[in-house]
Amino acid sequence: MRRRASILLFISVLLVSAVLLMNCGGDAADVTITGEQLAKFLSPEAQADDNFGSSVAISGDYIVVGAWYEDGGPGDTLSDAGAAYIFHRTGNNTWDAGTRIVASDAQADDHFGRSVSISGDYVIVGAYLEDGGPGDSLTNAGAAYIFHRTGTNTWDAGIKIVSDDAQAYDWFGWSVSISGDYAIVGARDEDGGSGDPFSSAGAAYIFHRTGLTSWIMDAKLIAADQQAGDSFGSSASINDEYAIVGAYFEDGGPGDPHHDAGAAYIFHRTGTNSWDTGVKIVASDVQAIDRYGNSVSISGDYAIVGAYLEDGDPGDPIYAAGAAYIFHRTGTNAWNTGTKIVAPDAQEGDVFGYSVSISGAYAIVGANSEDGGPGDPLSDAGAAYIFQRTGTNAWNTGTRFAASDAQEGDNFGFSVASSGGYAIVGASSEDGGEGDPISDAGAAYLYD
Repeated sequence: MRRRASILLFISVLLVSAVLLMNCGGDAADVTITGEQLAKFLSPEAQADDNFGSSVAISGDYIVVGAWYEDGGPGDTLSDAGAAYIFHRTGNNTWDAGTRIVASDAQADDHFGRSVSISGDYVIVGAYLEDGGPGDSLTNAGAAYIFHRTGTNTWDAGIKIVSDDAQAYDWFGWSVSISGDYAIVGARDEDGGSGDPFSSAGAAYIFHRTGLTSWIMDAKLIAADQQAGDSFGSSASINDEYAIVGAYFEDGGPGDPHHDAGAAYIFHRTGTNSWDTGVKIVASDVQAIDRYGNSVSISGDYAIVGAYLEDGDPGDPIYAAGAAYIFHRTGTNAWNTGTKIVAPDAQEGDVFGYSVSISGAYAIVGANSEDGGPGDPLSDAGAAYIFQRTGTNAWNTGTRFAASDAQEGDNFGFSVASSGGYAIVGASSEDGGEGDPISDAGAAYLYD
């Protein structure tokens, strides 16, 4: 049982220069990226090993942060049940103390908060190890919960959504995303139906809002070339009429020419409840064990895919430095071959691409094992990089930023999200300050 410590939300604001809010839908050259830290968020009830910052999302004046190992209160009554926290901006770089949301049927080890997303007045949270109710009838089948905002950072109790073909160990809720009236949930270990013809091939499920708080399952998405062990649904993102799903153990086809290279699939909505069969996109320089598709994001005409174990070039000069690939839509679910981006200061083991987000003319990539520079002064402190679009799928070399109070092992960049000129970065293993008073409690940082 872990020791409980209480801590109030701490928000640190750095006003080094005037803040210029970016219009992400405008000209990519209009804004200079400063990467200045505006605020640091901690759980208002932080405990050791909560991993606050394991997932993050941002939309308008609201930020959501997941803490998938949160325990539920003094005495750890629901060990690793998980929680999420929603913060509301009350002024220029001022935020409230946060609202905690949990599953209405929370149980130990659900890992609620593994994934989060927000769009308008709705928040979705994944709990991939949820069991289906008392008696654990479907062990680790997983679930997701959608919450509706009823006032200024007040939220209803949420509704639970599950797949209509749920099985034990599907891990439904490993990834989630919401956009307007549609939500997508990844089930990375889904098996394809009775008899498990494709063990852990994976699937993703689209839900459509039909009322204020009512949602129906529209479609089950699978890879057209699915194989056992692909883990389709390991990441998912939805925006307007397009959804992207990652399959980071995908092998490239019969015979596994590129073992665990990974792939991503983009689906187009063709009607209220209908989706096409999807388009497969892969890295232009695919190699085995790249884990391309571990992270994905889509916005407008652009999609980004992370490959956190990518090695750089044939011969692997920078082992597991990582990369990301940005694709531009050229027609109705037609996409170009992609632009590869890497960290300007890439080092071995950085895992650049572990998390990605794209919004308007900006892409953000997390490298949660980045060490801080030559000599590794802060092993696994982590970093994130913002890239600015300079033309049609042309991007600058990137701006690096890190936590102002970085320590070894913080894993800054474990999660990233961007919207409306802001970037939020999760540091799931952050310890709370010098001396590590709350080991791996976690934190999240806001940047302009």
